[in-house]
Amino acid sequence: MAVLTVLWGVTRWDNLSAWMSGEARSAALDAARANDLHLHSRALFYYAIVAILLGTQLTALGFLAELLTAQRAGEEPPYLVSECIGSESACDEERRDEEPS
Repeated sequence: MAVLTVLWGVTRWDNLSAWMSGEARSAALDAARANDLHLHSRALFYYAIVAILLGTQLTALGFLAELLTAQRAGEEPPYLVSECIGSESACDEERRDEEPS
């Protein structure tokens, strides 16, 4: 999107400089307008819009996943993986001992 913005600005710079110098209807201004970058005619413009929308959706989905994970983490007692590596039955017994009855 930044590349498109820079290219669009560069193509408009000739129009701006001609307008500021008072050459509103010169042949140079008409030639500059013919070479303008029209964003709606570039596929990159639409790809950039889709990428921004997709990134926003994925970020929102990540935040929701973090909220659900944080909410469910309060239901189970915490345990360390290093304590449970020896045997699964020892880990299960330890978790049962920590759970309130």
